[in-house]
Amino acid sequence: MAWLILGLIALIAITNLVCWIIIVVKCFKDKEDGGVGKGVGALLCSLYAFIWGWQTHKKHKALMIIWTICVVIYAALYGLGAAAM
Repeated sequence: MAWLILGLIALIAITNLVCWIIIVVKCFKDKEDGGVGKGVGALLCSLYAFIWGWQTHKKHKALMIIWTICVVIYAALYGLGAAAM
C-alpha cells in the first residue's frame, strides 16, 4: 500500500512541476508589468508563481484549477504516506 501511495505522490509531484514551469514561462512572457522580474521571482519561489497564477487566472484558469487540485491531493497523500510508513 505504501508503494502505491509513493507512486501517486511522485506522479502528482511531476504534475505540480509541469504546472509550475508553465506558469514561470507565462511570467517571463508577461511584458505588461516587468516580465523578467516576475519571471525570476516565480523561478525562485513557487509560491509566488502560484499566487501570480491565481491573480491572472482569467488567462489560464484550467491550469490553475489543475495545479490547485494537485497541491491539495499531494498534501493529502503525503500525510497518508507518512502515516502508512
